[in-house]
Amino acid sequence: MTEEIVSGQQGVGTGESILHPEEAIDPFRALMYAENRKPEPTDQFFIGSIQSGTIEYDELHKIGISEEELSKGRFTRQQLVDAGFFFINRIGGGEKPLLSGDFPDPNNPGQMLNYGNRLLLTREELETVYAYQCSRPDIFGLRGEDVNDVRSDLLMFAARASWRPPFDNYIDLAQQAIPYKTSVPGSELEPEDWQLLDRYWDYLAKEYNRQHPDDPDTNFRAKARAEFIRTHCADLANWVSNPDGKEIDMFNNQTTRGCRTQSVGSRSAKVRDNPSPFLDSGFVFDYNFDASVFEEGPADVRSNRQYRINTVIVHLMGHPDFPGLSEMGGVQDQVYMPTGIFVSRYYLRDPAEREKVRQEVVQLLSVKPEDVIKMVQHRALEAARQWAETQAQSRGLRIARLFSAFRRRR
Repeated sequence: MTEEIVSGQQGVGTGESILHPEEAIDPFRALMYAENRKPEPTDQFFIGSIQSGTIEYDELHKIGISEEELSKGRFTRQQLVDAGFFFINRIGGGEKPLLSGDFPDPNNPGQMLNYGNRLLLTREELETVYAYQCSRPDIFGLRGEDVNDVRSDLLMFAARASWRPPFDNYIDLAQQAIPYKTSVPGSELEPEDWQLLDRYWDYLAKEYNRQHPDDPDTNFRAKARAEFIRTHCADLANWVSNPDGKEIDMFNNQTTRGCRTQSVGSRSAKVRDNPSPFLDSGFVFDYNFDASVFEEGPADVRSNRQYRINTVIVHLMGHPDFPGLSEMGGVQDQVYMPTGIFVSRYYLRDPAEREKVRQEVVQLLSVKPEDVIKMVQHRALEAARQWAETQAQSRGLRIARLFSAFRRRR
C-alpha cells in the first residue's frame, strides 16, 4: 500500500501533497516519549469503591484512610504506594482485570493462584505473575527479540488493523468535497468557481442520464459527482472505506498480516486519560489503537479464536523490570494477545520489513481529511475549466461555420 499512497499524493493544480511527513508522528516514538513522564506523588487515581473484607481495604485502612474515602475510591499515588501496592489491576472501566485466571505459584507449584478479584497488587504479587509467565516462553516469552522492537511492531499491527479511512464511500467524499448548489466553508475556491462547478455537474448529470436511461435512481447529479471522483481521483481510494458504495462496515473488517481483523471506533478513546497501571510510572494513556485478530473461522465477536491487541498491552510489555509482561485471562473479545503468541505468529523479524510497515502506518496517520477534500476540489475545478474551454471552442466553431455559410449565400 505504501507505493499506492506515494503515487497518489500530489494534488493537481495545487502543488500540494495530502501527506505531511514533517507533521507525521510515529505512534511508538510518541508512546515512548509519553512513558517518560515523571510520576507525581499527588497524581489522582480512581480505583472504584473498595469493599470491606478485601486486602485493598485492609491495607489502605491501615495507613489512615477513612471508610468514606475508601467507598469513594479516589486516592493519590502516594497513598497507594504507602499502602504497599505497585500495580493497578484494572484500566478504563474494563470488563476484566489485567491479570486474571488460574496459574500455578512458581514458588509452590502445587498451589494455584488467581488475582482476578484483586484491584491492586503488590510488587511481590506482580513478580509472582511474571515468574509464571517467564516459565511459559511459548505463550509469554520475547524469544530473544528486543522488547522495544516487538512493542513497536505490535503497535504498528494494532494501528494498521484499527485504521479506518475518513470517508465512507465516493458519494460521501463527493458530498463533503464538491456538493451541488453550495460551497464548502473554508474552501480556497472562489464563488465563481462554485458556479462553474454547478454548470459542470449539470452537464455530467445529463450525460449520465443519457448513458444510463434505465437507472431507477434519478439523483443523477450525485451519481455524476461520485463517478467523477471514481475516474479522476482513483488514486485516493485508500481514503475511502467502500469505493463501491456498499453498506458501511461498522466493525472495519479487513485483512491485516494475513488474518481477519476488526476494530470498533469507540474503543479508541476508552482508556484516554487513564494512568499507567504501574504506580512507578507517570504515563497517561491518550489514543488507543485497538483491534481484534481472528485466527480461525469467521470474524465474529463471539468467537473463542480471537485476540485483542491495543496500546495497553504494548505499554504493559515495556516496564524495565518486567519486559514482555502480558495480560492474562478473559473470554472471547476480552482475551488479549500474549507476547509470545505475537512474536511467534505475527512479529516481522526483518528490520527492513518492519521499517516499511512503520512508514506506511505513519503516512496513513499523517493524512488529514481536509487535504483530501482540497485535492478533490482542485481536480474538479480543473476538469470544469477544461470542459468550459472546450464548450467555448465548440461554440466558436459553430458560430464560425454559420458565419461562413451566411457569407457564401451572399
